[in-house]
Amino acid sequence: MNTVKVTKYSRRLPELRTSLSLLQLGRVLMAQTEKGRDQSILAHTIIEIGKVDQRIEEIQEQIAMNELLHQASILVGNFNEYRAV
Repeated sequence: MNTVKVTKYSRRLPELRTSLSLLQLGRVLMAQTEKGRDQSILAHTIIEIGKVDQRIEEIQEQIAMNELLHQASILVGNFNEYRAV
């Protein structure tokens, strides 16, 4: 019988991972759509990609923090256990 250990932190991880994936996809699309445009638009896009990169780093840090807090909660016994189906 497999069980899943659920903490208050584990519920947030799928949302953060989805946000990270969407940001990464958006970054790729931004970079691809600006090929062949003039220099002023390209400069603006580079600035916007930099902002997206910062947000990606923030989300990655939040994911790492939540994973550590989830593991710490399990170690101290602060979790609910559910049967995996």
